[in-house]
Amino acid sequence: MAYVLGLNSPPPPFSGLTFGVAFMVIISMLPLIRYILRSMRQNGLEALLLPVRVYATIISLMLFSALMTLFRVDWLAAPAYLVSLGAVLFVTSDLILAWGKFIKPVRNGALLVMVTYYLGRFCW
Repeated sequence: MAYVLGLNSPPPPFSGLTFGVAFMVIISMLPLIRYILRSMRQNGLEALLLPVRVYATIISLMLFSALMTLFRVDWLAAPAYLVSLGAVLFVTSDLILAWGKFIKPVRNGALLVMVTYYLGRFCW
């Protein structure tokens, strides 16, 4: 939540571009999240559905907020690229982690999670 609040202070301007970026985040994240949630239901993990939904929503908002820095006049290009790349890597790390936990093990999953997580944190 801190990233979402920090990246949106001041709020980004709303335009067609804002809706375009939101649309891209939704169409890229929603199928993955739905697949993970479906697998959780099939594996009897109903108690975790709400927390995972909430977390997925927050991390999707974080990704959207980071990508919006690319189009903000109050952000320099290099920091906006780094923040956006960091967000993509951070989301990738969490998706690998969720896939391995709720769907099936990912080959070299622990290594991939750590590499994407720490590279993402470095970019932030």
